[in-house]
Amino acid sequence: MPTFITATQAHDWPALKSVRLQSLREAPRAFLLTLQDAAQYSDLDWQMRAAHQTPPKYFIAHDGATPVGMCGAVLQEREVLVVAMWVAPSHRGQGLGKRLIQAVVDYARSVHADALTLLVAAANTQARQLYQSAGFTEAADAMEPNPSDPGLNLHSMRLSISQDNSAPCTS
Repeated sequence: MPTFITATQAHDWPALKSVRLQSLREAPRAFLLTLQDAAQYSDLDWQMRAAHQTPPKYFIAHDGATPVGMCGAVLQEREVLVVAMWVAPSHRGQGLGKRLIQAVVDYARSVHADALTLLVAAANTQARQLYQSAGFTEAADAMEPNPSDPGLNLHSMRLSISQDNSAPCTS
């Protein structure tokens, strides 16, 4: 079955919880949230997140019934902050990351945002290459320590988007 991406709804909370905890176990240094903190969320917390009652708005990549990737989007004035981007190791290198980014671009256009921004670990070259291939550029002077891991520097990246239907992501 081909992979597909959906914006979460309240009933998707078990899939969101599963993929989010999986991402935090597999790549704990890639996120500001810790597995320990996320594991404390109640089922109601996950339901509220899946229903977009609390930021971010989540998108989940599925392979059949199995969640295999995710990305979050937080609207901040005229920009959308990309958060919690993750693809299962078994599904990397198949274009799923770009498809998740495109889902966020489509959302950003729907709320009339001008750009996507994100923070990525300086040492995470694979993720930085993905973002660059999708059209993101690194801010020259925007490197800061990760609040949950001060030894890990984060780069700020930005993607300007237009409000037409042309996709900024390249194949």
